[in-house]
Amino acid sequence: MKTTLARLLPSLALGAFLLAGCADQGAPVDTKAPAPAQATPAAQPAAQPAPAMPEVAQKAEAAAKAASDEALAKAKAASDLATAQAKAAAEKAAAAAAAAKPKAEPGHEGHGHDGMPHPGTEPVVENPNSKAKLQFEVGSDSKNFGKVMQGDVLNHVFEAVAVGEEDLIIRQAKPTCGCTVADVKVQDDNGEFVRYEYGKPIAKGRKVQFNAQLHTQNKRQQTSSKVNISTNEARGQAILSLEAYVEPFFNLTPMSINFSSLGTRDTATDKITVTSARGDRIKLTPVLEGVPNGLKIELKPLDEDADGKASRFEVLVTAGPGLSEGSIVYSLALRSDFEIPGAERLPNGKAPTYEVSTSIMAVVRGSVSLSQSFFSFGLFKPNTPKSLTTRLTSNDPSFKLSPELVSVTLKGRDTAEWDRAQYFQATVRPVPNENSVDIELSTTGLPDSLAGSFNGLAVIKTGHPDKPQFEIGISGVCRGAAVVPGTGVPTAPKGQ
Repeated sequence: MKTTLARLLPSLALGAFLLAGCADQGAPVDTKAPAPAQATPAAQPAAQPAPAMPEVAQKAEAAAKAASDEALAKAKAASDLATAQAKAAAEKAAAAAAAAKPKAEPGHEGHGHDGMPHPGTEPVVENPNSKAKLQFEVGSDSKNFGKVMQGDVLNHVFEAVAVGEEDLIIRQAKPTCGCTVADVKVQDDNGEFVRYEYGKPIAKGRKVQFNAQLHTQNKRQQTSSKVNISTNEARGQAILSLEAYVEPFFNLTPMSINFSSLGTRDTATDKITVTSARGDRIKLTPVLEGVPNGLKIELKPLDEDADGKASRFEVLVTAGPGLSEGSIVYSLALRSDFEIPGAERLPNGKAPTYEVSTSIMAVVRGSVSLSQSFFSFGLFKPNTPKSLTTRLTSNDPSFKLSPELVSVTLKGRDTAEWDRAQYFQATVRPVPNENSVDIELSTTGLPDSLAGSFNGLAVIKTGHPDKPQFEIGISGVCRGAAVVPGTGVPTAPKGQ
């Protein structure tokens, strides 16, 4: 609508000019006026002064031009706004699509789940005129292993034959997940199966074998995988299927231990019962590598026989004393002596055995602790008051915190003095009904002369012998108004 109006306004102005000209039609015409000079071919015509425009037409033209300029400006602003909104909507949609992208299943990480095409999902090249053919016996292109134990390595050989009227060519044999591997062999002239070289012709009547392997580590219940065979036959691809129902070799009750919140002086115990799911008698060994300080782990067989084997075990975990402050997330592996059938030997020559992992977790609080370990003031203007608070808590029942025990001093990051210390003040207040105090660090504002980023340290004396003091960072940016060059007029920075 606005664009159409902008186009019509110059025409309206011209109409006004013509109407104004018609008002003077009654005036006599001077027929003796000399004809205008003709320009010679070699010279440009001399510029003629524009005829005087009636005042009404001048005003109409000026109004039309102003209205046109205004309409064009509004149209451009609307277009810019629409472009910006469309860009924002596109970015939001892209972010939502990225967030909705399926994640890899446990045990599948790193196998084509990084935005690249998943192995085996490359485009299928079909050739309807091809006379090559790879034939499987009915039902032989899939293998169901039934119930298996978690950790089993399952092997199967799929067998087919080239039966087409032209040579068969296998371009690739790729699994749909890195958890499955495939190997291709073909009959040679002596009838022996040898490793196939992709792209070589396979004559009619030759048998082909696809050796597939399915790993069940970290799998549970129904699991499956496929091997995609890309060929030059008309359909372009054959699909082999592997599936199994995975049952655990171990049962754990509970599945993990979480001590929740503990103090460095606290002690707590918990246990996990481990049984072999089929009742197999085994030897079980905990893999005690990198055990956190203050954590003790013992493994006890509950029905040990004369050979030192059992079907039931108890894992006893003691946390503390002597735990290190912070979070504990420890993965404990329990390894049996029961070999996994079909699994390849390890580099050391030993056969892999069934094993299971459990987690031990805790959050360890110090004798005294802070709710946050920094004072970050962010961005603020000069001479602007601002306050931040952290809470100091005693986790030691025998130690009572009070404002009289706690003191706060300010210093530089690398120096004893801090040039902005005089602009900050620390206040310690008791927290009602808690063994805690709140420490408030406030400022009435920094002067313009000290505008810019700042970094310091707050040294908090607690009075507790185990944790006598904390040093926490102080940071922020004090930014004044920007000055427009040549005007001396300050303007607020973006985001202020």
